Amino acid sequence: MIFRWVLWFLVLTGLGAAGYNGARRWKVEQDNRTVEIVLDYGELRSLSAQTGQGFVDVCRVFKEVGATSVAVTEETLGSMEETKRIELIPTSQLGESYFFVHQGNFRRVLNAIQTKTRYSVKTPPDLNPDASEDAGIRANQPFNIILGLGVGLDPRAVSAVREVGLGVVGRVANYPSMRS
Repeated sequence: MIFRWVLWFLVLTGLGAAGYNGARRWKVEQDNRTVEIVLDYGELRSLSAQTGQGFVDVCRVFKEVGATSVAVTEETLGSMEETKRIELIPTSQLGESYFFVHQGNFRRVLNAIQTKTRYSVKTPPDLNPDASEDAGIRANQPFNIILGLGVGLDPRAVSAVREVGLGVVGRVANYPSMRS
């Protein structure tokens, strides 16, 4: 009989604790009713292509109905190679990669490699340090090893999203040498 009272006590104590925590959560959620509607950049680009409307026009339509931001995924060396902003150059050196960076992305790519890795990187010796021109980079790793290296958000994508007045939510990947 005493065992039954102990069990009822434990059940009622658990219900009381759950009710208390539930009431606190309800109060917090009542005080925080704002939401942010975030759209995916890639999906918006796809919709723009399918409808024949400009990217900015598609974004404006969504902004008018309540969208507040666009999520932009960080570019990688591999994604830049797919879009032909990096061109792989065959090299005879085993374990090295040589690639040419196009469309003014050289500084961004070089900075990412130098800050996120410990790879040995060589650039053309006559390159002006302040230049944003296109140039080649030689890294001491095969391209299939470094193709996943994030190089930041595409400045053109960020600019297009901000032009409409929407916020940018960066989807940035972690990298192995990231320090806390």
